[in-house]
Amino acid sequence: MFGPQIKSVMVVYPKGYYDVATSLKHAISKHDSLDSTLWTIEQYQQNLPTLSGKSYVIFLGSEKDCPVAKPFHDHIESVIFHEGACYAVDGPKALVYGLDVATLEKFAESGPDKTYVDFNGAPIGFAPEPVETEVLPDEVSAKTGFGRFGKAGWEALSGATALVSGVASARVAVRAAEKVKGMWSASDQRVENTKTASTLFLERGLSQWLGLDQESAG
Repeated sequence: MFGPQIKSVMVVYPKGYYDVATSLKHAISKHDSLDSTLWTIEQYQQNLPTLSGKSYVIFLGSEKDCPVAKPFHDHIESVIFHEGACYAVDGPKALVYGLDVATLEKFAESGPDKTYVDFNGAPIGFAPEPVETEVLPDEVSAKTGFGRFGKAGWEALSGATALVSGVASARVAVRAAEKVKGMWSASDQRVENTKTASTLFLERGLSQWLGLDQESAG
């Protein structure tokens, strides 16, 4: 008897994303019908002329970090978004990436470049909203001045935390404030949010993308 048909998934990753790529490759390869390989951006560019258009490829990182994925970013109109972590699919290509706070602030000011939706398909609103101080921990509440993040971080926070359906949770608020304060660089923010996006894609997007559910049902 023949075993299951093995689908191969390439994970293309930029500099600084090796750990994320390795974890993603390992998780994908745990599936009986899947295998995975890691390609650097340079390896992908070298092999692109002979690469089948039907090849399954996951591009890690935003356009800033993974420019070879730009053609697919340009064509994808709807992206799953959760607290700065994003993923989207278009045929055999998938984008898994994270956004930094500066980008989210830009979305709040001038709107996003494409439609971002939650897991239920509802559009995400990025319009800045004032943060309700009573929902925040004491360490960042107005009752203690501006807390350990300082006034500048607090003011930026009010425009950077309307991340999920226009409502900022206390956990998201603290995380955003830490980033605004400069504890993480913008590139670090994108990498960390890409880690989250990778986990979400494995849990919610991979099976549907590759048709694994249909194969199991069949």
